[in-house]
Amino acid sequence: MDYRPSQRPTKPSTGTKPEENSKPQEQPETSAPTKPQLACNGAVIDTSRTVVLLGYGDGLLHEDDPLTRAQLATIIYRLLDDDSIAKYSNTELAFTDVAADAWYTTYVKTIQAAGIVNGVGGGRYSPNSYITWSQLITVLTRFVQPQEYILQNIQYSGWAQGAIQTAVALNWIEDNADFTPDAVISRGELVQLVNSVLELYRA
Repeated sequence: MDYRPSQRPTKPSTGTKPEENSKPQEQPETSAPTKPQLACNGAVIDTSRTVVLLGYGDGLLHEDDPLTRAQLATIIYRLLDDDSIAKYSNTELAFTDVAADAWYTTYVKTIQAAGIVNGVGGGRYSPNSYITWSQLITVLTRFVQPQEYILQNIQYSGWAQGAIQTAVALNWIEDNADFTPDAVISRGELVQLVNSVLELYRA
């Protein structure tokens, strides 16, 4: 922000011509560094949003229940900005095991069209299968540039190693020996992780 210093220029002594450069100088403009967008193939996450669990028919949140692939699609969809949803929602359904009238169909086909998630092979999405930590982190790191990091404590060398290295480098997760990438993630754990990531990128 431009501003002028509050002090006034010194009054010259009698008989002395004021110097040409005695006028106070404007301070250079400063601004906070711009935080990068979370974007995947033009689909942008609105970081002002927050993940909130919705309860089941029994009125309970079931935070400890395993997260399903259908639920993940729903959460990611609801984090996208309006332009991204408009861009990718009007697409053909790509999976044979996602019914046209299922409650999660719009969510699945939108994030699949944006390249945020893939199927499990054979033209299937497997909406009721559970999500592991490595699968979730792989999805989330598609919104950022890959980062280099040498894992010291996490013992893992599988297909999601690059995604996990990126997540640790960006301080999304800790390089902790107790971290088990192939463990199923719960609904409550997803809320904690995703909201902490959103906070890092919030303007």
